[in-house]
Amino acid sequence: MPGWSVEVKRHASAKRADIRTWWEQAEAQAKSSGLLPVLFFRANRDEWRAVWPVGTLVEADPWTGTMDGRRILSAWSTIAREIAAAMGPPIS
Repeated sequence: MPGWSVEVKRHASAKRADIRTWWEQAEAQAKSSGLLPVLFFRANRDEWRAVWPVGTLVEADPWTGTMDGRRILSAWSTIAREIAAAMGPPIS
């Protein structure tokens, strides 16, 4: 998705410390490429989850929000499409 730096993790478990480390990695990668970070992760026998800066749609500090459940990809892609539309067509 244009404008986003996507990090995906799949592990046996997803402890808070793991998620924090993965998020820091996603932020660093996004910052180096000038994109918005999003982290998708899944532990064994669990649902996909995503983390991205809440401030991407509101004028606020970039607090980190999380969502989970079967509709996570749909929720994130809706936000990503809105941001892409606001940015205009890609420059080629």
